[in-house]
Amino acid sequence: MKKILLLVFISMVTRCVAQPTQSLKCISPAPKVIDFPSIYITVEGRLNSVDKIPATYRLDGETGNCAIELHGNSTLQVAKKSYDFSFRTVSSVHANGKFPGLPWTKDLLFISNFYDPSMMRNVVAYSTWEALGHRTPAFNFCHLYINEVYEGMYLVVEKIRSVDQLIDKSRWKPNNSNLSQPFFMRIDWENEGDVPVPGMREYPIYAEMLDPKPYRSIPNYHAIQDYLEEMNEALSGNIQVRKDSLRYTDIIDVESFVDYFLLNEWAKNPDAYRSSVYFYTSEESKITMGPVWDFDLAFANPLNPEDDAVEGWIYQKKLPESSMKTMPTWWYNLMCDPLFRDLCVKRMDQLEVWLNSEEFKALIHTYSEGIDAKLTLEIKRWGRASEFSAVPGPLSKSNEEEVLEILDFLRKRLVWMKANLFNQQCISPFAVMAEYEGYSSIPANELERSFTVEFGMDLSSGLRMPGSRYQYYSGFTYVLLDDRGTERSSGAVSGTKMTLSYDGWGSGAYYLIVTENGHNSFLATSAPILTRQFMYKLVVP
Repeated sequence: MKKILLLVFISMVTRCVAQPTQSLKCISPAPKVIDFPSIYITVEGRLNSVDKIPATYRLDGETGNCAIELHGNSTLQVAKKSYDFSFRTVSSVHANGKFPGLPWTKDLLFISNFYDPSMMRNVVAYSTWEALGHRTPAFNFCHLYINEVYEGMYLVVEKIRSVDQLIDKSRWKPNNSNLSQPFFMRIDWENEGDVPVPGMREYPIYAEMLDPKPYRSIPNYHAIQDYLEEMNEALSGNIQVRKDSLRYTDIIDVESFVDYFLLNEWAKNPDAYRSSVYFYTSEESKITMGPVWDFDLAFANPLNPEDDAVEGWIYQKKLPESSMKTMPTWWYNLMCDPLFRDLCVKRMDQLEVWLNSEEFKALIHTYSEGIDAKLTLEIKRWGRASEFSAVPGPLSKSNEEEVLEILDFLRKRLVWMKANLFNQQCISPFAVMAEYEGYSSIPANELERSFTVEFGMDLSSGLRMPGSRYQYYSGFTYVLLDDRGTERSSGAVSGTKMTLSYDGWGSGAYYLIVTENGHNSFLATSAPILTRQFMYKLVVP
């Protein structure tokens, strides 16, 4: 009997090796194919993205009350919608409910995967985050019907919006700050929250407080803002490449930041760092990243060809200035810390173990085969993604071919990251934003070791400037900053040009900002005052 089994195994391996293109069936022995349940929701009234509409549902022979609304941002504009679903009692009170394969919960999200032709990208991300040891939303697939109309195949995900879903609050230990309770927050590109978070340069991000709510009813709620500011200062200190770096370990859960960075970079997720960024305080009051979310455009998605190259860092991706303003400074600061980068390099070994594990291979095979077996209704309802998507892309591949390309990308991406991560150049948030703000470059006079900046106008103090109806006096001052935004010198400006000796500066980029400081004359106290700025970049060789 053992000989027969061995011959069968050898035969399988031979067939797999002989195939010109690897098949998912050759990646792992086929586990049992999952059977996606169908849920039927009946709703009266028009669904919207503001208020949940009362409804009823039928699932696995059971019926119940619920409420439903549209979910998402950009996906609100596409044909196949996503939905936010809540279990309710007969009297429409929030209640716990059970969906097959998920724990008892009050709220679910039905994700359409409209931009993901494989329907597997969120599965890969959530499973990897869980394999790295972090709390991950439970998920399953289903067929969704609304008012007896088939809406398609959906990823059903547990909605996490409470600290209780993430930590054991009875074990929470307040730290030395004034924090009176744990919290759970989200940063999103809409920037419409309550809590200011330090962003790139002087631009604040307003994070949404998910729990507890409302934010301003929290006792001493300013302590949360202070704690985030303290965290930012601790992270910013490491861009000096100090020997005693990692001094932020009392404030953040370092492992969660390492894993969040690695997963989003491994996936090359274009929504990372500034969209659907969730974080909370652990039992030890440390700011902890997660749960992860929104990977439908990641993992070399053919609908997102600008990010499908194996090379390059997504945190350094050139974005519109308005988008950069919604990105926290954390990631640039952390990548300036060689000890943090070293932790990332070592942690990538765990990613490699996961990628090559039988568990990962079986998971990919199980869900991919299950999706393939159920695609007929989906294609009949919506066609293939290339036919209905607003984003162009060559999507004639089968689901299996798409998944194999994801796996190939992950292998190659991990190799590139391992080769390039530790030697990452330190770029401060200030220098990043300076590139967006249009500083004029001034060449160095290496012979005289100086820079000469010509203003093109007289900037002497006390000049009488004409206004539309009034006159005012004007003067100009300068500030010289290094590439970390630290002030090196400042003072008054006079005349049509300025010469600065760079002896003792050290090599690198410096930024000269000349600002007009107009003031009213005693004859015209309401004169309109101009505030002009001239900005220059000086690179010391």
